[in-house]
Amino acid sequence: MNHGLVLNRLLATSILVCALFTAMGVRAQVDNNVSPVDGERDIRLLERWRLDDSADVMLGVILDAISDDDGNVYLVDEQLAQIVVITRAGEVDRILSRQGEGPGELTWPSDLMWLPERTIGVIDSRRGEITRLAPDGTPKDPFLLVDDEGNPLRSARIMQAANRGGTWAMRLHESVFAEGERRNVINLALVDDRGRIGKRLHGEARGWNFAKREYIEVREYLTGLGWWTLGPAGRVYLAPERNGYRIDVIGKSGEIERTITRPFAPRLRTRAEKERIGDSKSMNVGNDRVRLACEIEDHDPVIVDLHVTDNGDLWVRPTREQGERDDGEVLAYDLFDKRGVYRERVRFPGLKIRSQDRLIMLSPERFILITNADTSKAAVVEDDAVLEVILFEAR
Repeated sequence: MNHGLVLNRLLATSILVCALFTAMGVRAQVDNNVSPVDGERDIRLLERWRLDDSADVMLGVILDAISDDDGNVYLVDEQLAQIVVITRAGEVDRILSRQGEGPGELTWPSDLMWLPERTIGVIDSRRGEITRLAPDGTPKDPFLLVDDEGNPLRSARIMQAANRGGTWAMRLHESVFAEGERRNVINLALVDDRGRIGKRLHGEARGWNFAKREYIEVREYLTGLGWWTLGPAGRVYLAPERNGYRIDVIGKSGEIERTITRPFAPRLRTRAEKERIGDSKSMNVGNDRVRLACEIEDHDPVIVDLHVTDNGDLWVRPTREQGERDDGEVLAYDLFDKRGVYRERVRFPGLKIRSQDRLIMLSPERFILITNADTSKAAVVEDDAVLEVILFEAR
């Protein structure tokens, strides 16, 4: 008998009972152990198709991807302001939209999502607006943020958005006046179906301070990707702390229903890594490029990605833990059940991801890998590096 496994199951059960008893009007706290209840397992991924500069379509800067029920993948290209649709077989099927400011056209798109009535939502540079398209590219009326009188709200820029389970959640860049000065604040907020901003769930001032010429990395956490998602019941799953393993599950009322934690010790950055990040932070002053005074953290953000399946399972991708291999060979997620219990550590051997690559989980069985997507100085990218988009699927 595996006594350690039995003990882990008993501990997990006791945690769950405490959570259920405290859930009556009070936040449930699910504190997991360092080891998952059901141990580890591997899912072998195979490359299904690959797009590069030899493909039938030109690729610019690919920022996001979604897929439909037929297995088609939609890639949003920021540089070329278009959406490329790839079939399950890896063939270019069609191009949606183009650069422009007319109905359904894009300027600087960055994020994709599925909206009700199977329309595609595109986050663009237009303030307070989400472009909407039918799957064949037909323009739909945009979704607009509005003020209390129903007028278009242009003081907020939508950076990310999701609509699921009857809930709208958005990451907003807002300009506010506080303590005698104008500040830029990043907020995660609930939004109603008419476009009115409701409860703000979490917010921070941007870390860039051009007056003081400084960059404080911990303040930049909210400007990154992957720190929140929506579940099938419309709950928000939020990792609010850069340096801690914590996920808050927030209901439609905006109140925290459950907090999920587990012990985690992230791998420390090397001095060279910290210096490279600091060297990439600069600003233009006249004709000169001035390096900012930087406060760089000792490790990467603890949580890199969140994904919730239709049955409520929570997949959490943490940064590398102390003692793990540093070559990026093993991609791994922590799997929590819908009660918040840490069930499994799931590894995906064979999928190598580097700091300059971007990984998008379409589902736990399908991943899009965008190679050499980060061309900043913080990532080491060779001069002759080629951008490739690769679909991996479970065997």
